[in-house]
This record gives sequence, C-alpha cells and structure tokens, in this order.
Amino acid sequence: MDNKIFVVAKREYLERVRSKYFLVITLVVPVLLAGLVLFPTYLASRGSASSDIRHITIIDGTGTGLGDRIAKALMPDSVAQAGDTPAPHPERIGPCRKR
Repeated sequence: MDNKIFVVAKREYLERVRSKYFLVITLVVPVLLAGLVLFPTYLASRGSASSDIRHITIIDGTGTGLGDRIAKALMPDSVAQAGDTPAPHPERIGPCRKR
C-alpha cells in the first residue's frame, strides 16, 4: 500500500516540476523576495532625513537648562563645530505647575 502511495506522489511531483509555471515561480519568487529586501534599502539611501533643524523650537519649562541640553544633542557634531548653521532655539518659560 505504501509503495502505491509513493508511486502516485512521485508522479504528481514530477508533473508539477515539468510545468512551465513551476519554472516561472521558481525564478520569480527569489527575485521578488530580493526586491522586498533591497528596495527599502535603496529608498532609505536615496532619501535622507532633513538636517535643517533651524525651525525647531524647544519650550523649556523646567528652569534647569534642559532645553539647552536638548538643542545641543540635536546638533550633529560637524554642524556644531562649523557654527554656520543656526541651532534649534530653546524658549524658556516659567516653571510649569501641577494642577
């Protein structure tokens, strides 16, 4: 009985492998998977985040200079050393009170 099932399974497998759709899918699926992996990588390399941080306003209500530290952390090292690009400007307001 097992031998008959094996013979039928082998025949069905060989019929599927011989079809042109099997060959097409065998070639297309790896290409699609590679595209799904490489296309986002390509897009990420083409479009970088904006380095224009002059429009950021930091509202500091702590009174501890937290806004200055955040502004310094937002500045890339190369821009901070060059000094030609304006940094984000923290606005100091009075201490926030809990209600």
